Amino acid sequence: MFTAHINKNNEMQSCKEHCAQTAFLCRRCMSDTGFENISYLAGILHDCGKFTNEFNDYIMSASKSERLRKGEVIHSFAGVSLVLNEYHRKHSDNEYELLTAEIIAAAVGSHHGLFDCVDDM
Repeated sequence: MFTAHINKNNEMQSCKEHCAQTAFLCRRCMSDTGFENISYLAGILHDCGKFTNEFNDYIMSASKSERLRKGEVIHSFAGVSLVLNEYHRKHSDNEYELLTAEIIAAAVGSHHGLFDCVDDM
């Protein structure tokens, strides 16, 4: 199991459960806008970079209060890369599909406020 979060009681939430719940909430929050499906996809993809052994090791170490640098394992950019590689590049002749891919990529990449792939130091 890949772990997305561990709370103070050492209860774990799997990446699969976390992404599914996030997608559901995204869809519900956007239900009046016509962007339900785009929002759902962004919710599914927002943490797909957590489905790695590297992130699993990181989250386990963090739960043991080991000294780590927050954001040491970049997890958001995996979803951005997937959307842009699979949808943006392959549909470059359709401006609506290009824009849709860019909107999803922006939402996924900035779900912590800034793009996870940008080092602000």
